[in-house]
Order: sequence, then C-alpha cells, then structure tokens
Amino acid sequence: MKTRVLGIDEISLNKRYKQYVLVISDIERKCILAILPDREKKTLVKWIQDLSYSQKKAIKYVSIDMWKPYAQAIRAKLPRSILVVDRFHVMKQLNERMNQVRRRLQNKDAENKELWFKV
Repeated sequence: MKTRVLGIDEISLNKRYKQYVLVISDIERKCILAILPDREKKTLVKWIQDLSYSQKKAIKYVSIDMWKPYAQAIRAKLPRSILVVDRFHVMKQLNERMNQVRRRLQNKDAENKELWFKV
C-alpha cells in the first residue's frame, strides 16, 4: 500500500543544543516511514527524491507544521500534493495571537481607568 497522506514534523532530541530529527509518517496507516537525522530542507528534499515515481504520485496530501523550508520542499518536489498545516500548530498560533490581543485590550483598559481617575 502506498502512502496517500504524508506527515512531516520534527522532534527535539536535545532542545538545549537545538538537536532535532525529522519524523516522516503515513498518517492514514498511523506508522513512521522514516526518521531523518536533522530537519534541514535539503535532507527532506533528498528523502523525497529517493522515492519512486509511483510513490510520489500516490501522495495526495502532506501535513506539516508552519516551518517554511518544509513547505518549500513539498512545493518543489511534490507539486501535485495538497499542503495542509496541522491543527496543533494552527491552534497554537491562534491562541498566541488571541493572548496578544487580550493583553493589549487589558492594557488599554487599565490606561483608560488611570486617566479617568486622574481627572
């Protein structure tokens, strides 16, 4: 069975030293296809290049986090696949932005209260 939905994400082996490995998985079958030694674009590009024509053609969707080099590699080497940002990273970004807006509004509200009491 060929992979239809490819998952690409990294895990940290040692965050302190920024050591990451790239985990490539088959999302539908819920299995790991490869663990690559780093998360560099060239490493991912080489892995994709080493796939057979039929393996590349079978990949319809690719799920990634929001890291640009992954998107660039997929667009270059799997141009017919649909690129999807995984839900975890979308929600993380959304929550961070919502917190920024909330803090800004709270700060403005506090400033307005200070002005009101000074008058």
